[in-house]
Amino acid sequence: MIYMRLIEANWIRTYSILSIVLWHCLVCPISYWNLLETSDFTQAIKSIFYFFIPQANMPLFTCLSGYLFSHLYNLKKESYTTFKGVFVNKFKRLVIPFLTIGTIATAVVPERPLISGIIWGDGSSLWFCIMLFWLTMLRWVVLKINHSWLKVVVFLFSVIIYLLGIGLCHSLRIIPIPIGLLCIGRALHFYCFFVLGSLLYRKRAFLANKMCCTQKGIVLMIYLLIGVFSLLEIGVLSFICQKLMPVMLILVVFIASYEISKRTAGSIKLGEVISNFCRHSFGIYVFHEAFSWNCYHTPVLQSLFRAHPLCYSVLFTIITLFLCYIATYYCLKTKLGQALLK
Repeated sequence: MIYMRLIEANWIRTYSILSIVLWHCLVCPISYWNLLETSDFTQAIKSIFYFFIPQANMPLFTCLSGYLFSHLYNLKKESYTTFKGVFVNKFKRLVIPFLTIGTIATAVVPERPLISGIIWGDGSSLWFCIMLFWLTMLRWVVLKINHSWLKVVVFLFSVIIYLLGIGLCHSLRIIPIPIGLLCIGRALHFYCFFVLGSLLYRKRAFLANKMCCTQKGIVLMIYLLIGVFSLLEIGVLSFICQKLMPVMLILVVFIASYEISKRTAGSIKLGEVISNFCRHSFGIYVFHEAFSWNCYHTPVLQSLFRAHPLCYSVLFTIITLFLCYIATYYCLKTKLGQALLK
């Protein structure tokens, strides 16, 4: 995959995948799935990991996708020069895996209705695939528009939707306007982060080489302050900080990834390890949530988790990551696996 030649993208993707596995295998069971009674411990876990995984790092995933899209679009790849080309490419890479694996996922994961799950873009964690399909098509169309004001209007509309939380709220199903249908609402919700990825791609030279240590330190301090204010109940200020937190984390992760890329440029073996992990990242993303949900809702394992929640969750996260990697490795040796997970 040519886009993975962007070394910093490998590090960003590695962090993103590791964080989402950590989110579903450790943070969610302790703080979000109601498996434990609310306590200082559950709140502490929720607060600590809020700094590293705000909104399950879906904004970071989306931003990276926008970053890679800009790279391929600017290269004028054949599959990105025409509407038909980009549509067919993304339909094969995103929609088909969503419909295929998503159907299986909604069948095996409890409490996820099969038909409504596909229609409303749930499909386990695979909802991100169909959302990314709409995001890519929308971004491609917007880039072809000659009127700058219209591009600004679409972006601002997305910002408003993000601030209001529209598109993620499942209660919108009762509204006649089908904004949630097939994740269209979620696509509008995250479009601003996709555009942010494009902006960071254009500014990559500054972030990689021209940004001084003082500026990087300021970004880190702002990120930490916004995180603290996000956790405090100070009305509008906390609300604004909660919305800014994913943006600041994105900046910190991108800056850190550029730094790591420069400092490890001479380590060929490490580069191969990270690149290889990234080739298996989609499979890990596909398998991990269904695996963790089912295991955490198995009575025997659930009782063990409640007896030793932190130890169990940490070990379970490590084991899940390993097993999902192995499953992806063997799936990619088959033609069907390559078609769905590559």
